[in-house]
Amino acid sequence: MSPLDLIRRAPNRAAAADEPSAGDVASSSSPGVGSPSSSSSGGGTLAERVVARTAGLFGGASTRRRFLAKTAVVGSAIAVNPVTYLLKPGTAYGAVCGTCSDGWTAFCCTVNSGKNSCPPNTFVAGWWKADNAAYCGGGPRYIIDCNATCPTQCSCRCAGASCDGRRTCCNQFRYGQCNQHISCYGPVACRVAICITPWQYDAACSTYALTDNRTVQHGAACLKTEHNTAITRKYYALGGPDGFLGILTQTERTSTDGSGRYAIYEGGRIYFKASTGAHEVHGSIFSAWADAGGPGGSYRFPTSDTRDLPGGQGRYQTYEQGNIYAGSAGTYGVPEPHLGVYLAYGGHNVNSALGLPVGPVTRSSDGVALYINFERGRTYRRGSTAVEIHGAIFDKHESLGGVHGNLGHVKSSVLTSGDGRGRYSRFDGGGIYYTATLGAHAVWGAMDIAYVAVGGPASDVGFPTTDRQAVGDGVGDRVRLENGGVYYKASRGAFVVPGELHDRYLDRGGPTGSLGYPTGPATHSGASGFTQPFEGGTLTAPSPYVAFVRAAYQDFLDRAPTTAELSSQADALYLGTKSRATIVRELAYSDGYLTAVVNRFYVDTLGRPGGSGEVSYWIGLLRSGWSVARVAASFYASAEYFSGIGGGTVRSWIADLYPKLLQRSASSTDLDYWEATTASIGRGVVALRLFQSAESRATRVRGLYQDLLGRTPGASDVAYWSPRILTQGDLALAVSLASMAEYYDRAQDRFA
Repeated sequence: MSPLDLIRRAPNRAAAADEPSAGDVASSSSPGVGSPSSSSSGGGTLAERVVARTAGLFGGASTRRRFLAKTAVVGSAIAVNPVTYLLKPGTAYGAVCGTCSDGWTAFCCTVNSGKNSCPPNTFVAGWWKADNAAYCGGGPRYIIDCNATCPTQCSCRCAGASCDGRRTCCNQFRYGQCNQHISCYGPVACRVAICITPWQYDAACSTYALTDNRTVQHGAACLKTEHNTAITRKYYALGGPDGFLGILTQTERTSTDGSGRYAIYEGGRIYFKASTGAHEVHGSIFSAWADAGGPGGSYRFPTSDTRDLPGGQGRYQTYEQGNIYAGSAGTYGVPEPHLGVYLAYGGHNVNSALGLPVGPVTRSSDGVALYINFERGRTYRRGSTAVEIHGAIFDKHESLGGVHGNLGHVKSSVLTSGDGRGRYSRFDGGGIYYTATLGAHAVWGAMDIAYVAVGGPASDVGFPTTDRQAVGDGVGDRVRLENGGVYYKASRGAFVVPGELHDRYLDRGGPTGSLGYPTGPATHSGASGFTQPFEGGTLTAPSPYVAFVRAAYQDFLDRAPTTAELSSQADALYLGTKSRATIVRELAYSDGYLTAVVNRFYVDTLGRPGGSGEVSYWIGLLRSGWSVARVAASFYASAEYFSGIGGGTVRSWIADLYPKLLQRSASSTDLDYWEATTASIGRGVVALRLFQSAESRATRVRGLYQDLLGRTPGASDVAYWSPRILTQGDLALAVSLASMAEYYDRAQDRFA
């Protein structure tokens, strides 16, 4: 007796009187209509197809055609299970196919339009397994019964297929390991045969296993070989034959490049590689991938299933060497190295720089580069390097002839300028520079070389405000800059005229005036300022860097710079070897400034200058990482301050600190609170808390704004800096303020 016979029996209400006893015992097969079956190991082989075509030919007079058909069936049976067929009496037809009278239930693919799944108005009701199934590559084969739902909408009949002529909706039986919440059920409509576990097929199935091997070879013309592989598991995870992939049309086999496997379905394919896993490919994305060579082409194997793009833009799929996108403009791929730069600039995000691809990989007409057009720009590849341009810079490049114009091919992607004000991109023949207020402007040839030589947009001459354009005299070209200009004459070359000289140059008519075109670069000599030669003479102008250097030394060191300091620092600013922030930072952390800070603490808190040893001690602590706030709190908490100016009691000490640190008097409540707190945590911690309180920090922000910028900060300035000096320190705020253009401009008025 089979293990299934021990579970439960149900009367076979629709069984024919002459039905074989094996079919009468439903519990030994499937929910009332038969037990496991297997097709040939090839799945869809010639033998299977011959079985399907010739199943109804057995019986009657023998002919040569019938003999050949029988031979084919014999071959099929031997391929499925040679030992059973050769050692056990019976026909090949009986090992593979089945008739309506044999008592077994038909397979679902026979009655469900070729789908190996439960048809409508049925549900997965139970399962059993048959071991050593050739259909499953020698592994277990799982038979799932699809019982009719209530009220039953089917009636007992023969399936009518040539090979699988078994019954449908006849046997009232249920194993019950699946969907146990469904109590009402009808007869078994059909059987599903799979090689993956039932709980992988349907999560509503339990893992309780029942085994019956009597139907291990049952088959049907519509059943295909589906071993328990990653591809099969992926297929059923995606809905199997009821999903978008539909019915299996070509069984799993090795990919053309030999590194993976694949199977073909009505609606797409699944590809597997050990390093990437199993992933489906379908629709227009599959077509684009196949056109590019499939797994042996430029994209290699898929690394994901198809996914939705953000914002409802469409769908995409990732591959080992690129991505493919299906959007409103069509389906196009982005292979490496294009993909790397594309993703670096936001990829397919809704607000990315480039947007989605709108064309295929195309070779430029000069044969130099490969490019891909996107919604808002383009990527270019030369050799193994890819770059991108987008937005206004892309539009400007196109308007000037693209790769065939004066700028030529793209050398760099769009980059952000050092000061963060704008963007630029480099080309073989020049550059395009962009800010939101000025737009995009192109500079090429010798004029761009001269512009870049003085620092380009990061220098004091700033961004271009025009493209390269003719002066109008038939002789030269010019580019206007925010603080100057670039001028070119074939016989003279290209030179930048910086802002300090440029205003005077234009006052004298510019290149068409008495001075003509520049004949050399502008030079800068410390306190002497700028000098530049022209065809008609020489121009000079004072250096604005001198005023800045004087202001910085006065504010941070409380003295004027020496002549040598003034000259070297001003020259460094002009040459770009130092920025304003660099100079201010050097001064803020110099021994001179730190000495001034410590001495100020001594005078302001203790009413006396510090000794050389005392000052050196505190400078050492500041250089080791102590903040100005911590040093200040130490002075206020010192015994010398407490006993002297502080009044000698905690209450008098707190009353003294409030107006100095918070700019207001302490209330009796304040005094009571801090008196008790000091007794608990000590003067040092209390002094630091008061100094770092929100009130004190806001007061210090206002003081630094007034000292360095000559104005009161706005509420947003205080809100921004107050929490930052808690973590970055007061010196960081001082350096930031003195590095601003506002400080630089104010210095021109202070030291004109």
